[in-house]
Amino acid sequence: MRQIKFRCWNKSRKKMYYPADQYAPAFELAFSEGFWGVNAWSQGGEWLDKVAHSEDGDSLMQFTGLTDKNGKEIYEGDLVKANWLVELGITELDCTGIGIVEWDENNPCFYLHLIKPYKSGIQQDMTYEETDLPIFNDGYDERYSFEIIGNIYETPELLSKQ
Repeated sequence: MRQIKFRCWNKSRKKMYYPADQYAPAFELAFSEGFWGVNAWSQGGEWLDKVAHSEDGDSLMQFTGLTDKNGKEIYEGDLVKANWLVELGITELDCTGIGIVEWDENNPCFYLHLIKPYKSGIQQDMTYEETDLPIFNDGYDERYSFEIIGNIYETPELLSKQ
């Protein structure tokens, strides 16, 4: 069973918080009438900090349950360099791309939305093109390799370099 945890981006402070790590065990994630908030409390029950709230334009991101090749936890909003192998008949294609980890509401799984679609000519009359990799589900195996290179909040400049 995978661990359910979140991180949050505080827009005004321009800071990423990992409440389960930074405030454990004294933080709360509360949902109410379409809004969410993360608050920190002391062990004695004293309120310490309003970490992040949706009303302030902050963002909440869920842990995918997976780690990259360096053991770093992968969250929604991470920028990930991916290598994957595609078998097309007798041809194997070694692919590389950079994408954003997102949640697919229609197909409940995490996937990698490639910033630039991957396209390769395999043969004169055959091409392979990929825009989204639904790899953050049961299909995650040795054919895939991931490395976190940043995230959309702390390193947005990586989006424009692709």
